[in-house]
Amino acid sequence: MFFIGPLDDVITCLDDVESSLKKIGLNIAIEKCELFCNGLTTPPCLNRAIRVVSSGIDILGIPIGQQQYVTESCLDIAKSGQSLCEQISSLNDPQSGMLLLRYCHVPRINHMARSVCPTQLRSAARFHDQLTKETFLQLVSFRNIENDQWLQATLPVRNGGFGMTSIETTCHIAFVSSWAHSLSRLPHLFGDLTSPIKNISCPIPSCTSVGSISHQLHLALPEDKSLADLMCNTKKLQQKLNLQRTDNIVSSILANPQSKRSSARFRSLQGTGAGAWLDSIPQSAKFALKPGEFRLATRLRLGCEMPLGSVVSTCECGKDVDRDGYHLLTCKSGGGPVWTHETLSSVWSSCLQQLKMTHQREPRNCYINSNDRPDIIAFDAQSGCDIELDISVAHPWAQQILSQAALEDGAAASKRELEKAQKYGGEWNMWGRTSNCIALVFEHFGRWGQDAVDFLNRLSHQSTDEDGRSNGREFKTYWRRCLSIALQRCNANVLCKKLGRVVRSKDSTEPCFAN
Repeated sequence: MFFIGPLDDVITCLDDVESSLKKIGLNIAIEKCELFCNGLTTPPCLNRAIRVVSSGIDILGIPIGQQQYVTESCLDIAKSGQSLCEQISSLNDPQSGMLLLRYCHVPRINHMARSVCPTQLRSAARFHDQLTKETFLQLVSFRNIENDQWLQATLPVRNGGFGMTSIETTCHIAFVSSWAHSLSRLPHLFGDLTSPIKNISCPIPSCTSVGSISHQLHLALPEDKSLADLMCNTKKLQQKLNLQRTDNIVSSILANPQSKRSSARFRSLQGTGAGAWLDSIPQSAKFALKPGEFRLATRLRLGCEMPLGSVVSTCECGKDVDRDGYHLLTCKSGGGPVWTHETLSSVWSSCLQQLKMTHQREPRNCYINSNDRPDIIAFDAQSGCDIELDISVAHPWAQQILSQAALEDGAAASKRELEKAQKYGGEWNMWGRTSNCIALVFEHFGRWGQDAVDFLNRLSHQSTDEDGRSNGREFKTYWRRCLSIALQRCNANVLCKKLGRVVRSKDSTEPCFAN
């Protein structure tokens, strides 16, 4: 219980509450009470044993008081996360560790970001962010990471990152959003606060307490916004401002790419399904990646070089191995692409099986005068006809599409879908009609082609639970993660297989990924 106001009024309130509680047999433990008088050097004379503090006090987990007290308290809270991060780092399961880091550590001081002035929170925010980065590097066995790669890791998963949100760069958004929401609500609860609130929402000199609050708020505002602008619509304001910030970062990265490859990779990561594997809880083998698989998938996502140069320099096909992993993923020698294709085909078959859709894999003699055949033919009861599914994986770095993929989102998937449409569009099948084929295309970085997205949405409308109720959303999430995990597992294992399961060489100190 907290009382706020002039000293005499606070003591009076305490007396009233104490006498009321005594009537029902309850007593206040005065020795546990604290009286905070901001900046008071001489404790007031009290007729009771209340401890008087002048530097600061914690209210609902938020330090309030002198700047030094608030700064040090926030830093102590941030440092208390070290134990959690040490335990996360010790896990021999980076997939689970990354989920724990993202959902348990990263948001630990979010409540302070909404309540403590950014200038007072800065030291704690920097420590917290550095702890996040160090734990991330330990989980994925990286010695270091480039600034642009770490910037990508701090982005939300849907934007190609890992959700390692930087508190230092977002605390001003949280602080302003919290104040704007409070200032828009308080007049409805306390009408006599209308005048002070209007003063706070306008920049005024910081010589008064109201002026100090106003000054700090306006320092934390976005350059093109005023507090009055934000108070017009405070619903999900923090989310809106964070989305705007993220969009600005994404636009900046795409406007100044390091290369065509980096631009094409980053655009591919913006697509549907590209980060679903990072949201998958490894509750079963179907959703679990081995440590080596997860670390290789992380390298591909961040555009890190593969630590393979000291082990091998040429592929078994005779061509040079690039440290970005492109050739290893796409080279047909050794059967890597075929294995990936068959794995994804098997997952799609399981998806159709769950819906009890009659289907056949790799059917032969489907088309007249042609050796082409789809990967799956399924009977769709809703449309009353067969649908033919052709599964394919495209790489945005392929020479014939790289320039376009660096400028257009999903260019590699779209091109492959068009090729499949042209391939099957003129075929006549055994029933005497042209092909009814759907191209289920994935890009190596995880993005889904639009036809694959639409097809899974279409299937989700047919999904029901045991009681016959529609559960399309759960169905869609489940199979999107299944396919995403399968693709990343294939990517990682193709890399390892092509290199004969990479091991630490006697002349190299690079980390081992075979697991």
